[in-house]
Amino acid sequence: MSNTAIVDERAMQYSGSWNGGGQFIEFSGTTKWSSAQGSTAKYTFQGTQITVYASVAANSSSASMSFAVDNFTGSYSSTSAGGAALYHAPLWASPPLSDGQHTLVVTQDEAQASGVIFLDYLLYETTSSAPGTVYFVDDRDSRIAYSTPWEPFGSQGDFMHTSSESSDAGDSFIFEFEGTSIEYYGGLNPLDAGKTIGSIVLDGADPVLYTAPSPIPGITNNQIFNATNLGPGTHKLVATSTDVTGRLWADYFLVTPNVDASVDPSPSSGTTTSLSAFTSTGHGSSSSNPSASAHSSSGTSSPLSGQLTIVGGSSTPSAGSTNKPSSRPESNSAPHSLPTAAIAASTVGAGVFLSLLLLAACILIRRRRRRDRGDLSDPLIARPFGLSSTLFESSPRRKSREAAPGPAVADGTRIPTDSDSRSVPPPQYSA
Repeated sequence: MSNTAIVDERAMQYSGSWNGGGQFIEFSGTTKWSSAQGSTAKYTFQGTQITVYASVAANSSSASMSFAVDNFTGSYSSTSAGGAALYHAPLWASPPLSDGQHTLVVTQDEAQASGVIFLDYLLYETTSSAPGTVYFVDDRDSRIAYSTPWEPFGSQGDFMHTSSESSDAGDSFIFEFEGTSIEYYGGLNPLDAGKTIGSIVLDGADPVLYTAPSPIPGITNNQIFNATNLGPGTHKLVATSTDVTGRLWADYFLVTPNVDASVDPSPSSGTTTSLSAFTSTGHGSSSSNPSASAHSSSGTSSPLSGQLTIVGGSSTPSAGSTNKPSSRPESNSAPHSLPTAAIAASTVGAGVFLSLLLLAACILIRRRRRRDRGDLSDPLIARPFGLSSTLFESSPRRKSREAAPGPAVADGTRIPTDSDSRSVPPPQYSA
């Protein structure tokens, strides 16, 4: 199945002269721009299509960039932006590509001393889930099921220029996904500062309440919820609007997929799941209130705003893990016993040895008696094995002994803001 992966501009390889910038409204709060003609940025990916997103300054001087993937090329000129600032703008989209590895090359053709075009992020279609891959899911994705028709919205500050707004308390949506972590982002209305506007439930656990910070850090790109260290399989996130006057928003989601099956994860005897509802956050500058933190070893918690960490042990190893045998012997290991043949052989040997001792004793006694009688002849010397059958009959019975048990064998320049005509008026959120 193909998914849309997102890459921050910081992951690209740069040559020439580039400067750092960024605002809260932009992905990860960072961007890159160049004042030198001929500067390049490259990114190699595994996929079938790629799109370059950027911000463009308002009322800016002329600047342009060109793009190339395989034999396909394109360009963008800032003159097409008009007088308004642009955010999350798709500068260029490649045509469909063969499924495989490709390299995107971005070149600054015409440049200005101050920033005009600000690279923000890339979106590409891929079937890969290699380590480091992050999937992007927009609020209009068909995998998100809204309980009632949420109000569609869109502005320059919204990713893909779309977002969804709840109509009333009790409105909810369900998002089912496969992956090891999830981040949920949405807009905020300044009038909702300080209100508990949402309840988020992941996989049927206790709800985590979201309270809008006061003041709000930004109208768009606020992290509402995140969860990490999730186990394998399908997960279900349910978000519900909880305030009759406030509104819950959905803009986009970031999902870290399960790695390819060819990658062997480390064995684990349990999982640790961290869930957070943030009170003042944006992507790349998220922060939670440490004083609101709660920890539970039983795997349950009470609803709260702030950060919630759930730690739950599991007796079932995660998928892909292997149970490695211990190198230490078990304390209750059964002792090893000697084979029956070995016991029999040792018993016979002991009997022969005792018989020889008795024979020697008999010979000495008989010689002593004969010497006492004056008979010095010793017929036994010429035939040492001509023994009387009565010798063994008079020998004591041998008792065999059981053998003893053997041993148990896990910057720089900021983009111009209001004072230099780059910011865009905040979108008009309905109350």
